Amino acid sequence: MILEDFVMLGKTTPETDRQGRVTVCSAGWSPELKQLVRVYPLSTKKAPPDFSVSQVRLERNSRDTRPESWKIQGDRDISVHENINSRFDVKSIINDWSSLLNTIPQVGSMAEANSRKLSLAIVKPDTAPKYYFDENKSWKDNRDKVCSKSYKWTPRVSFTLSGKTHKLKYLNQEAYEFMTPKSRGFFRHVASKFKSNPKLLVGNMFAYRNNWLVISAFC
Repeated sequence: MILEDFVMLGKTTPETDRQGRVTVCSAGWSPELKQLVRVYPLSTKKAPPDFSVSQVRLERNSRDTRPESWKIQGDRDISVHENINSRFDVKSIINDWSSLLNTIPQVGSMAEANSRKLSLAIVKPDTAPKYYFDENKSWKDNRDKVCSKSYKWTPRVSFTLSGKTHKLKYLNQEAYEFMTPKSRGFFRHVASKFKSNPKLLVGNMFAYRNNWLVISAFC
């Protein structure tokens, strides 16, 4: 499939997969399909910026039955992975992203997202979320890998949606950009964006469909 209007909404922190590739998962919106779209595997270099509009060739992954999920079409071997992001043909950048977000349907609860078998969703918390860290006690077991589990601290977002409290991992790249294995990076800079109670883009995990994480916060 050629997707003509993939609007990038967020990218996760890099993870090392079984093939040894350092990959990034992206999530966005397609006005043409009228749905949120997951595209992977991206590399860490020259990924399309948030709110860019791209043409990209996609294909299904027979092992990933989530309807929003697509793989970048073509060879994805480790030998070509570093330059795989060149397959995004960026056409434009959306400046009025607030208006765009208003066109994307929201879900009222995580229970609704699960019952509808969604794997990506936009939510609006009842009140401003809290950004914090909890300790990853097994980080030393993963410190030789490029992955979110190789850090001593795990960024999280606590928020209430339809009266129920959720404490989800925040895996957006910005949270990890200035972190080191032992330090928490620019905590105040990231935490400040949650004070305005932004809409959140959430996604579930491939192996655990009822386990969700926060991909992006829009403020």
